[in-house]
Amino acid sequence: MAVCTRWRIYPKKPKSPLARLFYRMHRPNLMHLFPTPSFFSWISGRFSGTASHWVYVAFGLAMLPGLLPAQSTYLFSGRISGAGGQALAYASIAVDEARYGTLTDAEGNFQLRLPAGRHVLVLSHLGYRRLRDTIELRAPLHKTYSLVEEQLVLEEVLISADGRDPAYGIIRQAIKNKKKNARPFPQYTYKAYTKTTIRFQEGFEIDSLLKMAQIDPNSSNSGSQPPVPLEMFKSDLLFLSENVSEVAVKEPNQVKEKIVSSRVSGNSRQFSFMGNVFNRFDPYKNLQVMQGVANRGLVSPVADNAFFFYDYKLLGTIQEPGYKAYKIQLLPKRKHDPVYNGIIYIADSSYAIKEIDWVVTKTQQIETLDTLVIQQEYQPLHQAWLPFKSRVHLAFNFNMLMFRIPFSGSSTSLMSDYNVQPAIPKGFFNNELIAISDSALEHSRSYWEGIRPLPLTAIELKDYQYKDSLEQVLTSPEYLDSLTRVNRKIKPLDLLLGKEIRNYRTENIWRIKSMLNTFGFNAIEGWFLAAGVEREWKLDKGRSVQIGPTLRYSFGDRKFSYRLDLRYRGSGKYREQLQLSGGDFISQFSRFPQISLIENTSTALFAHDSYIRLYRKRFAELNYSRELFNGFTFTGNLRYEDRLPMSNTSEYSFFQREKRYAPNIPLTPHKAFIAELQLSLLPFNRYISIPNGKFNLGSKFPLLQLTYTHAPALFGDASSDFSHLRATISQQTRLGLLGSMNWRVTAGKFLHTRKLHFPDQFHFKGNQTPYNFTGYDGFMLLPYYRTSGTQPFVEAHLEHAFSGFITNKLPGIRRLKLREYVGLHYLIQQNGRPYLELNAGLEKMIFKVFPFRIDLNTRLMGDYGAARWGFKVVLPLQSFSGS
Repeated sequence: MAVCTRWRIYPKKPKSPLARLFYRMHRPNLMHLFPTPSFFSWISGRFSGTASHWVYVAFGLAMLPGLLPAQSTYLFSGRISGAGGQALAYASIAVDEARYGTLTDAEGNFQLRLPAGRHVLVLSHLGYRRLRDTIELRAPLHKTYSLVEEQLVLEEVLISADGRDPAYGIIRQAIKNKKKNARPFPQYTYKAYTKTTIRFQEGFEIDSLLKMAQIDPNSSNSGSQPPVPLEMFKSDLLFLSENVSEVAVKEPNQVKEKIVSSRVSGNSRQFSFMGNVFNRFDPYKNLQVMQGVANRGLVSPVADNAFFFYDYKLLGTIQEPGYKAYKIQLLPKRKHDPVYNGIIYIADSSYAIKEIDWVVTKTQQIETLDTLVIQQEYQPLHQAWLPFKSRVHLAFNFNMLMFRIPFSGSSTSLMSDYNVQPAIPKGFFNNELIAISDSALEHSRSYWEGIRPLPLTAIELKDYQYKDSLEQVLTSPEYLDSLTRVNRKIKPLDLLLGKEIRNYRTENIWRIKSMLNTFGFNAIEGWFLAAGVEREWKLDKGRSVQIGPTLRYSFGDRKFSYRLDLRYRGSGKYREQLQLSGGDFISQFSRFPQISLIENTSTALFAHDSYIRLYRKRFAELNYSRELFNGFTFTGNLRYEDRLPMSNTSEYSFFQREKRYAPNIPLTPHKAFIAELQLSLLPFNRYISIPNGKFNLGSKFPLLQLTYTHAPALFGDASSDFSHLRATISQQTRLGLLGSMNWRVTAGKFLHTRKLHFPDQFHFKGNQTPYNFTGYDGFMLLPYYRTSGTQPFVEAHLEHAFSGFITNKLPGIRRLKLREYVGLHYLIQQNGRPYLELNAGLEKMIFKVFPFRIDLNTRLMGDYGAARWGFKVVLPLQSFSGS
């Protein structure tokens, strides 16, 4: 499909449903003057053979001279100010019923390229009367406008008999009519332009931060040192992106966005997700959940239960040509409730939202952010009110021990070119929320200059010029080679913490694994030390190949262990991965690690308790996974293991040296060949499509998993011979203001156990340490392997995060912004006693980034040698892998 800046040429009808939709929607400027494909089909139908091809050509050439003058466009620019001459920033200019539109910049200036001819303008700004103007565009035109402050009138007929503020009756009507106002048409489409910026707040000096970090911001980086990316901080903006989207909406709540062009300042190879859907805000929705900001959600002033949270005050009515609107102030009943402050305008007769200006602060217990401002403006189009401008502004501080970094950002969307009767093909609306075009990054600077409806400010223009020039330096072969040379240097600390050695030109990588993950102590091996490296080759279309050898030495039994892992990552769209592993290594008895290496090292050295249980295996393993279609994933595993027992070799500990370590689990030497098949289904999974990739967003429905494991007796009496089934259902459920709930239920049953050894039994996550690295789906008081067995079982875990629902109501406590958790954990085995645990905890975000949580756990049912109660420090760290 060929695309021009101002109108499109459609050489043939696209085949895919997505392309067909945007083939039919949004005829750009003056396309009504050009013959449509259906017209060409009618003409060609009157001819046969190859003659129809020449009809297209001849007719197009005949029409072209007459069309060229009509395609002329001119720059319309100007300035909008208030009556006192002050600039009105972000004022709206809607042209021809929002077919085109723009906003003013911070200085009140605007510019917009329009087709020649007559255009009707509507100029508006919050707190000012709308101004309607008609222009005749035959050449570049510059005009200045002055808006008059809105005149508020409190009409006597609105005063209710009981003396209650008339705003309540208006809001009640807005709630009653919000379903039809939220989706006034069965389906419609529009175009959107979105600009997003993030910067340091005014007054913050980056040089002071760099000096504290002992970095010279004016260093010349001479000699072998390449220029450092700190040069990026010399711009006033940290991030600047622009997106142009085509959006389709269908009642009741289906939205689909195609990002047709995307630009990020200083990174021509990176697209931005911050399109219209990211910036899309629906004030009619009862509860607006913002992950990481308002996990419980914020209650809308027109929610079904809004009167429980808000009081209202009618400030007056405004009269505009063709309609009247009510200006209402929002008054939260309780200042710490998850609600908005600000103003809402309600249109008369339809009771649709005309405009909002809402603010949320730390008082409302939002997280991460200090202030959130949401502004939205609607335009009367096709006898309904549809969004024209949406702007989100945020401010937050990142507080570290000795310094504070203040950030601010904004994201502005301008919606135009509405089509309320689009010909959307059947099946177009699926579970794809956002699709980023394969050609989104291929647009030139002149394209953006021609299509951008919101002019760049001087700061933004400078940022593009500076960072685009800097990108040429940072991506030059000379710079990449110098950066590669510097990156090759290895320091002693790199061996402890790990390091990536990257070839910045080919993007191939060497990785040195962290010794924190490969060094430690346990009673079976004594002290052990492992060294691992990994080599990764980047292929095209996001594919890669990795190979990683690992060598481990146990000082207790004086033996080396080794393994080699080869991984291939295929299509990102199908999340394809193939892994081949083999070697002579050690393993925990369960397929998942019961305890991390660092946990066991600390308990062994400081408490003389080594909980890890190990066996040696000579193995080869093949694993393959792929998403066959959206939400349905296939995973296959084949593995051979020659298993050997291990015994304790050390009694060393820092303290309590009179104690003795518990012996390892005994194991009879044997062999096992195991085949495993797992099918996972997440119905109606929402996702984002990107070039060569896909991001799954989850579903309102639970995840279903079915696993079948079979070990045939291939090696006689020394071979395992068993099979079992395991089924799991799990979900994260949002419960509005009550928070969210994670739950997981698993059931398993052996089909036969002719020859079964301990590693192949059903195992459950236990915990005998003061820490919880495993998440919510484990038993925090249950001894390791105490409930392992072959009996049919049902295991259930539930944890509810109240996200401040309780602590927000406690004076003096609410300012700490603590999150509350309560969980239940249940296990029942055939012929066994039920086991039940309860946990309750509080979590605090450290520096707004790192969660720290303490839980109280208690055993309610069962025994199995579990403690009656205990405290756990919950750290959401990835469990240290290894055996």
